[in-house]
Amino acid sequence: MTGLSAVGSYLYVSSRSQNRVYRYSLPYINGRNSSTQFGSGSSTRDIARADNGDIWVASDNENAPLRCYSSDGVFERYVDPFIVSSATGVAIDDEGYIWVSNADSDEIYRIDVSE
Repeated sequence: MTGLSAVGSYLYVSSRSQNRVYRYSLPYINGRNSSTQFGSGSSTRDIARADNGDIWVASDNENAPLRCYSSDGVFERYVDPFIVSSATGVAIDDEGYIWVSNADSDEIYRIDVSE
């Protein structure tokens, strides 16, 4: 497991080897409720779940290291790799900005993805 995101009464845990995110009910984790597959071609490094249900995925995909999926696993968009060439960590703040760590440049980016 590589990434965690808590939204409401659920905990979302990403799996690098299975390239998917699992949903668990809180506060007691008794078993998985569901999972979302992110397709193939890369491994998930971290995830962040937005309040609207979107799942932002930091992956080792060099063509799209930061991608967004709907809650049912449908690819929606990505951040251009010229902006973020590598994404190892991702988080969403209370204002809805995406924060991404870039291992290539040792920098952290704050990205407005509202448009």
